[in-house]
Amino acid sequence: MSREIIHTRLRRYPVILRRAIRKLVVTDAGIEAFKPPPPVIPDPLPPLSELPQRDALLAAITQVDYLAANPDLPGVIKSDEDARAHFDAKGFHQNRRWKPGLLDYFDTKYYRRRYSRLPLSSAAAAERHYALVGIFEGRFPNLATEHMWNARIHLFQMGKVGSKAIEAGIAVASGESCIHVHWADFWEQQRPHIRIPYSQLLAHPRKQPVLVLTGVRDPFSRLVSGWFQEFESRKRDRSLMTWEQAKKEISARFHSDALRIVNWFEHRFYCELDVYAQPFDTTAGYVTLEHPWMLVFVYRQDALPRLIEPLREFLGMPNFNLEPSNISNQKWYADVYRQTFEQFRLPEDAVKACLATQYMQHFFTEAERADMANRWID
Repeated sequence: MSREIIHTRLRRYPVILRRAIRKLVVTDAGIEAFKPPPPVIPDPLPPLSELPQRDALLAAITQVDYLAANPDLPGVIKSDEDARAHFDAKGFHQNRRWKPGLLDYFDTKYYRRRYSRLPLSSAAAAERHYALVGIFEGRFPNLATEHMWNARIHLFQMGKVGSKAIEAGIAVASGESCIHVHWADFWEQQRPHIRIPYSQLLAHPRKQPVLVLTGVRDPFSRLVSGWFQEFESRKRDRSLMTWEQAKKEISARFHSDALRIVNWFEHRFYCELDVYAQPFDTTAGYVTLEHPWMLVFVYRQDALPRLIEPLREFLGMPNFNLEPSNISNQKWYADVYRQTFEQFRLPEDAVKACLATQYMQHFFTEAERADMANRWID
């Protein structure tokens, strides 16, 4: 059957069927069954025993991850040690994944272009290299991760301390985007496409220190304000937005939530930078901390409106201004918000325990702490 006759007859079939038939190989002898091309074999890596990353790779493998990535091995893998032994002996050569989702958001075109000196002759070779070598060398899996790595400004703070106003002000003054993080333990959940932990993104050697802004606020007003923010962000039933509900839930959570606030600086910015090692200027309302990898501007939320000039100097943005944003007493729940701030009180022991923490004694004067005791004790 000639090619001309075949193509003429194809016109009688619907478009979808024609497309399917054209995937067959047409020759002068007729139509032969289409044979798929041979699979692309990834560029070979050295044996696992010769990889410098071998120890780090095996240490990262867990039973849970390995079984999730390889569900055909439930009877073989019964511990972390089994998973590592299997990958060491067989999994590496079988090109098995050692963790599920390892290549989610992996951009093969970006990776081959970004690391053009590597012998990555195919997309499969790029995937294999990243999963087994590149991830342990700190290579970027996509452009977004590289941008995050090189960001000049980080807003790393607990939330409800004016960070939205600062972020908006930076955008207006320079058009520059910055990394905005409240709780680093939610980093991977909130930004799954960024395949590097926030601790590494923040704390690593740079030609110029990264600029970090972090705010503090007394735990009492911070937790009241935070409850309303959380209520809104979780899109809860608005009928539950009452003074009684706010009092009940804030009181029940105060101890655990206050501990998170007063212990917020335990991360030490992931480079052993101790915020308590340098006195805080309560009159100025801010202090600047220096580290070879970063400069940290620590400010009090209540002082923020009068810190325009210090912020301009710190950011190197002479046109910077605060752009008020996310103001609780201007939202739909403003009446309940005001009532809660006016009427909410806490047990004396809870307030005094909070006031005695290193956080409170470092950032607030004795007179300010006494005022808070009068204000919040039931």
